[in-house]
Amino acid sequence: ALAKKRCINAHMAVRKAFGPGPVEEEVIELLNWLNVFDPRSIVELDYGGLAIYLERALREAGENGIDSDSSIEDVHHSVAGLAAGDGVMAGEGYERLVSRWRRVSAIEQAM
Repeated sequence: ALAKKRCINAHMAVRKAFGPGPVEEEVIELLNWLNVFDPRSIVELDYGGLAIYLERALREAGENGIDSDSSIEDVHHSVAGLAAGDGVMAGEGYERLVSRWRRVSAIEQAM
């Protein structure tokens, strides 16, 4: 239920900031997926095979491996910025997230 509530809040923030469009549609797709589950379910982030690449990317960036991943916090920061109408705050979280996952993608493609 909390994940669904956060997704609804993210949808409202995205819609307010960008209007209808591809970003909003992705959030709606996530919300529709969450609606499949019982409200008492727990949503767990599973990196799957990406864990190897994320670990390497974070260590190469001088961080403490996967334990230092702040992707969830970065998304939260960005959505909070959108909700507050603070483009700088939204951009900070987004930039941190995208920068990290670009490094992961580069490692994955190189292997």
